[in-house]
Amino acid sequence: TTLLKGHARKGNTAQCHHWYDQMVSAGHWYEQMVAAGVQPNVQTFNTLLAGCAASGDSALLLMEEWFGKMQAAGVAANRITYSIMVTGYAKKGNMTQCEHWFNQMVSEGFQPTVQMFTTILNGCVGHTAQMEKWYRKMKTAGFRANLATFHILFKNFARHGNTAQCGRWYDQMVAEGVQPDVHIFNTILDGCAAARDTALMEKWFDRMQAAGVPANEVTYNTLLKGHAGTANTARCEHWYNQMVAGKIQAAGVAPNEVTYRTLLKGHARKGNTARCQYWYDQMVAAGVQPNAQTFNTLMDGCATAGDTALMEEW
Repeated sequence: TTLLKGHARKGNTAQCHHWYDQMVSAGHWYEQMVAAGVQPNVQTFNTLLAGCAASGDSALLLMEEWFGKMQAAGVAANRITYSIMVTGYAKKGNMTQCEHWFNQMVSEGFQPTVQMFTTILNGCVGHTAQMEKWYRKMKTAGFRANLATFHILFKNFARHGNTAQCGRWYDQMVAEGVQPDVHIFNTILDGCAAARDTALMEKWFDRMQAAGVPANEVTYNTLLKGHAGTANTARCEHWYNQMVAGKIQAAGVAPNEVTYRTLLKGHARKGNTARCQYWYDQMVAAGVQPNAQTFNTLMDGCATAGDTALMEEW
């Protein structure tokens, strides 16, 4: 289980599958253990359940099988057992089974934790009604939402460009005494960019400044992305200039490849190959290395301009 967790945290799915296969073979050793008269306990089963939860979707069926074997062996589930079952399904976005095991856990007298609710909410991303239902459950259970909770809520609404809900939950967050950080504001800005509402995006930047939250590279890159999405190259360049202002650089904020590529995208949308060349030169002069995405953007600009000769040069 520890091996699975380690590789899962790094997103190394190949190694996860390898060690999951090893874990499945552990079923053989489980049978050998029982045949030898060694009785499994709750820790034995929790280890097997956690290994299944850390692997692919198909392993969730095996997880249920192990829970059945646990009951057949007369071993009582504990809080950790149910936490594994609930969060295992939540992480895979299977909210039906997640709720089933949550209800079973509560009926057995075990109480959820704020960390469990946060994991469940993360599993609801993309399903607003489910997310709001679980938020209400969390509040009913007497838990106070924390910064991680609100970040998940904002992520859900921002990805759909739902700026009205972002505003609503921001007010809720402040009312509950949770102070926003740079990640919250960056997520809201990204939601405005997704909605192509650059005026609102700039208003949220002003609120961020008024709240005393320092901007970082992601903040400025998001502002650039919003304006590049509407091909407003003048505002893109304005925010670039703000980013490289002395006080900002002193805070450790500096343009990176994403910054310059976003500037290039704005001009590429217009087929302005001269400005694309200018910003490419600025990028190289700043010591920022271009990559394949940078060059693809430059070639897109040439294609928009109909300049195939320049496109082939790039």
